[in-house]
Amino acid sequence: TFKIMKTLNNIFHYIIGFSFLHAIGNLTDWNEFDNYSKALAVPILSIIIGIAIGFGIEAIQDLIVKKGFDNTDIARTTIGAFFGGLTAVLFPNLDLFMWISLGVSASLIIMELVIILNKK
Repeated sequence: TFKIMKTLNNIFHYIIGFSFLHAIGNLTDWNEFDNYSKALAVPILSIIIGIAIGFGIEAIQDLIVKKGFDNTDIARTTIGAFFGGLTAVLFPNLDLFMWISLGVSASLIIMELVIILNKK
């Protein structure tokens, strides 16, 4: 059971990073950047913001559970964010998809918080 939960937790980091960066890129119209900016700025922004989101998730978990930072979870969130930013540029204006993926991420975050708080 622990191995399954850890695998799901790992997948959740990818999904959360993806959905947040896809939403940021979609809502701020990254697809309208010139080609140079798309090639250079989008990956850099995606990685920087992904690291910040991953670090934030780990900081919140450390505050609540005192489990310490997992750098691989930060990396997973960053990888998901990278692909979310890319998707916002390559497939612009997928508003319904954006809202669904944000809803899935919000549900995952709430579910994990409930599990964590029930363990306390």
